[in-house]
Formats: sequence, structure tokens, C-alpha cells
Amino acid sequence: MRNITFGTWREKRWVNVLIALSVGLLSLTSFTSAFAAGNLTNASATLSDPRPEATAASVTYNISWKAATTATLQCFTYRWSTSSNPGQGSTPTGFSNAAATNGTFTNLTAANWTIDNSTAGTVKNTYATGASVPANTQITTPIQSLTNPTFAAGGTYYIEINTYSNAACSTLVDSTVIGFVTVPGVLVSAIVDSTLTFTVAGVASSTTYKGSLSTADRCTDTATAVTFGSTTQPLAADTNYDCAQTLTTSTNANGGYQVTVQGKQTSGDFLHLLSDPSQTVTNWTGTNGTPTATPTSGASEVFGYTTADSVLSGTPGRFTTTDNLFAGLTTTPAEVAYNATAIANDATNVGYRLRITGLTEAGTYQGTLVYTCTPVF
Repeated sequence: MRNITFGTWREKRWVNVLIALSVGLLSLTSFTSAFAAGNLTNASATLSDPRPEATAASVTYNISWKAATTATLQCFTYRWSTSSNPGQGSTPTGFSNAAATNGTFTNLTAANWTIDNSTAGTVKNTYATGASVPANTQITTPIQSLTNPTFAAGGTYYIEINTYSNAACSTLVDSTVIGFVTVPGVLVSAIVDSTLTFTVAGVASSTTYKGSLSTADRCTDTATAVTFGSTTQPLAADTNYDCAQTLTTSTNANGGYQVTVQGKQTSGDFLHLLSDPSQTVTNWTGTNGTPTATPTSGASEVFGYTTADSVLSGTPGRFTTTDNLFAGLTTTPAEVAYNATAIANDATNVGYRLRITGLTEAGTYQGTLVYTCTPVF
């Protein structure tokens, strides 16, 4: 009984071993059959943008290969994978071929091939008539409108390439697996300091500063002073005298700049008699928004300013539609120069007009004005 039982156990064990070996042989045969075709050569994938963060559906993969054997192809497939082993791995995270289209092929006519992007991670092209592809002919097939995998640090991924002799994509001709790498973008930055230079210079006497207007022969103008007349060149009543300064601005501000002027008087008229501040020269009645022409005859006191800038904000040419347009100097900043973009050495002349009458009290009149240059970044 013991011998019979032992013999039965040995027999069962032998049967089990045979079954296991048979399964193993079946698996090996199946694997060999699926990938028994020739290997594609000179295969590569070049990405138009290798960044993981590349804009969705914007990347072109230029996939290129040479056939190992001459054959008429009716199908080729590209499968994106995380594994270098054929048929294994999964679609890389973030990769999408949902919007894939064919680009312009090399050594194949793209118009003959119908792309199928309906399977995630796989692009299939079929051509029922088929195209004869000689061995060792470089084929390039750009696949457009793909989205790269999203691994932030970049990584290596794979494309399994298979070519088939039938439109059902079941009779394999050649195959290979190629790798490609995504790399994070290199951020190049440069810090550019904001720049602004602003200078004031006097306009020489008897010099044209705006259209037909010229500075008086008795003007002494510098960067810090505008002087009308002197003891040797006194001012005559009922006569217009102009003096001017040049304002020059350079800035890299993308919004340009604005220069304003304002008087530092407490209120009212700008020019005050030093010996008796209650005595003033009357401000001109024109305003910065609506400058007006000053008188050319008659007894009238005037002190006002004008600008030669024709590109002011608001109403650009409000001071330049005619030359003789002036505004009274107030304690509120008022625009006299402007440019909407970055600019170098933008020069503007600002003129000042003084007119006295025979009743203007004798003495020295003074007032302090301030220019403010503001860049717009």
C-alpha cells in the first residue's frame, strides 16, 4: 500500500511539471511571434518644445525611422509609454494625443494617411492602398498638437514604433522602441534698473524757442533762474518779454514720463514785489487745460507760461495750435512735457511771458517755481 501510494504521488508530480513546461513554452512562442519582425533603424523623436510645462496641445514630435525591410505599409503606430519594453508600461502622466494631427511627412505622402488619435497614448496612421517603403529609407512623420508629460523635473519616456503591412494593423513588419527626454525650461532673467535723467537749461537770449516766438534780448536764463531785464536793460511798459528754459528727459519707463510745473506762492499771483509782497504782477487768465492768447497791445499786466510740446496728455496740442497761447502759473502741478513711451533725450522748451504797465510799481519781483518729472513704469 505504501508503494502504491508513493507511485501515485510521483505520477501526479510528473504531470504537473509537464503542464508547467508546456505553459512556459507557449508563452515564449507567443512573445517571439509578436516581435519577430525586423528592427527599425535610425529611429529618433525630436520635440519642438521639450518642457514638461509646454502649453497644452502645442508640441510637435518629429518621429523619424528607417525600415529594416522593404515592404508595402498600410499602417504604422506610435505608442507613448513609461517603459522601454514593448507592450509594457503606461501612458506618461499628463501626456495627451487627443488633438494630434499629421504634419508634413518626408518620403511618405501625409495626405494619403488617416490619423486616429482616439486611443490615449497611441497614434495610428492607416492607408488602405499602402505605400511602398524601401529598406534604409529615412521616413519622418511629424505628429503635431501633442501635450508633453507633466513630470515637473523632466524625465525619460519612450515611443514604441510599429509598422504593419495591413490596414488592420495586425501584420507586423518592423518595430523598435525609442526614448525621448523632457527637460524643464531654463528661466533666464535680467534685472534692469529703472532709469531717469532730467535736466533744465536756460535758452539763450534772442533765440527762437517755439514757432515764431523768441526769447527777449534782455533775458538771462540758466538752469536755476529766469531773469527778465536788468538795470542796464530795463523793461518797457506794455511790451511782451519772453524767456525760456529747455527741459530734457531720458527714461526707460515703458509708460514714458510727465513733467509738471507749479508755483510755490501761497495763492494768487506768482510774482511778488520783494519790498512789498502785496504788490504783484497779475497772472495770465489762461489755464493749462485751456491756454489763451495774451494781448499784443494796450495796458495789461501778464505773467504766464507756454510749452512747445505738442504731444501732451489730454488734449495733445492745446498749447501749439497757435504760438501765442499761455496759462497762468498756479500752485497746482500742470503738465508742460509728456511722452507715452521710453525715450532718450526728449527736449521741450517751456517759455515764460512778462508784460508790465506804466503803473506797475518799481522794484524786484520774484517767485519760485518747481518742475516735477515723473516716469511711468
